[in-house]
Amino acid sequence: MAAGVIYETDPFEVERELYAVDSGYRSQGGFNLDTVGLPEKKFVPVLCPLQIDYANRKAYVVNNLKVVEAAAAAATSIKIAKGSFAKVGTFALLSAGIVVIVSAVDASEEAYDELTVSALSAAIAKGAVLSEVTLEKLAAKVIANAAAEATSVKIAKGSGITGACTLSDGTNDITVSAVDTSRADYDTLTVAALTAALTAGDVIEEKTGSSPKAIHTATALNYARTKIEAGATITALYRAYEIKEADLYIPVTEADKASLTSRFMFE
Repeated sequence: MAAGVIYETDPFEVERELYAVDSGYRSQGGFNLDTVGLPEKKFVPVLCPLQIDYANRKAYVVNNLKVVEAAAAAATSIKIAKGSFAKVGTFALLSAGIVVIVSAVDASEEAYDELTVSALSAAIAKGAVLSEVTLEKLAAKVIANAAAEATSVKIAKGSGITGACTLSDGTNDITVSAVDTSRADYDTLTVAALTAALTAGDVIEEKTGSSPKAIHTATALNYARTKIEAGATITALYRAYEIKEADLYIPVTEADKASLTSRFMFE
């Protein structure tokens, strides 16, 4: 190196070999990368799960996080793998229905990032995958009239309501303390005395959403490392075999794998 000359470089990280490259089949055209919520000037890594909007030629990053250390019930922090797109918001372990409200992300440690979360409702195991989610409101159809002051309400099967919660008919709150699902033709809610009558056919729903649903689910994987910047385009990988799941930069859930179908084989 010449005296007095300083070279400032950003060393390029050599990406891991993650699949049998000769098995891959990529898209012939690119997709516009949706960069909303993604950190500018960072990269979408190889085999990052993507949801593709073919009609509008857009690609969305599936924001999954891998837990690297078990977290006990009532814990208020979770350690996750470096290199994710973790942010303040709502995530969930979808396979167990555990909702995780993230209030802060600490990336100061070299080995992991740490999420500050609301007290966990249940333990989360090492290796679990958290997905960014929205919380949908569960709803139920009333199938029999219920008078004011009644303490039970019959609803159609399949509502998804399984325990204590607060429902609303749009005007009045309905406090549910228990759900009896033993009947084959309807479920029965045990409620605090109704402040107003309900009529068969009325729809009552949660006041606050509690049912987690992934914002995005993978339909393809990312073909090549892509810089996050305005106007970025991304090439989708439509098929790949012998994917080393444990080594992925951004993990996939079981729902992602089901959506990707047998075009992708994980090991």
